[in-house]
Amino acid sequence: MKLGSLIAAFNRLPCWQRRVSVWGFCLRAPTFDRWLYLFLHRMGRMGGDERACLSSLVRSGMQVVDIGANIGLYTLHLARLVGPAGRVDAFEPDALMAWALRENLAANGVAQVEVHQCAVGADMGQAVLQRNAINSGDNRLGLATGMALIGEQESVRVGSLDGILDGRRVDFIKMDVQGWEAEAFRGFAAVLDANPKLQIYFEFWPYGLGCAGTEVSRFADILAALRLNTYLPLTGERVDLPQLATTLRKQAFTNLLAYR
Repeated sequence: MKLGSLIAAFNRLPCWQRRVSVWGFCLRAPTFDRWLYLFLHRMGRMGGDERACLSSLVRSGMQVVDIGANIGLYTLHLARLVGPAGRVDAFEPDALMAWALRENLAANGVAQVEVHQCAVGADMGQAVLQRNAINSGDNRLGLATGMALIGEQESVRVGSLDGILDGRRVDFIKMDVQGWEAEAFRGFAAVLDANPKLQIYFEFWPYGLGCAGTEVSRFADILAALRLNTYLPLTGERVDLPQLATTLRKQAFTNLLAYR
């Protein structure tokens, strides 16, 4: 058995399916790495900036989309922010993570979230999800080169946001898809046209984009074609993606806002 498969098997042992209290929620971790992820959030070592930023941008009654929901910590936070009058559509292609997402929503009594077990892309179809053997937060679609230890592969459903939401109102999108952003944005055109004030909070990871087969310049062109500008969330400063990419360390990332 390959090293990646051995580590993946250890990571998924049933003994790691523990509950952790984070941000006032109780979440079940389906794997060791997701237990560690929750513990680091609980200790304040992860997620502080993202939580604060989302809290400043999302309001009660909003219609929100969470692309790359994983096990649901940020989905739960978004659901709390929009309240019972709002709605969250959560997208997660990995079967185990989607199972944990549903479990965590039910355990916390959250009813205003609909889970879509699929990836978001440019068109309807199928794609291969490469699971990271040691970090379920770094599962990737597409080429997924550059991953240190690849575990199992899974064929997953892909759908465009335009097709799935089919004209529904969208006020805010949070997206973390490990380099698949270019494909996801390509399926946004109708949603953007129908919701001119829509804001998209996304992870900008030049290394991940490259591993998925997209150059930063190409990604910038896709956003420009959608008439989207990019900004630093905390300061509102407009940024040029190729220029920003040159200032980041090789595998570093940052979160950005995109809107018209």
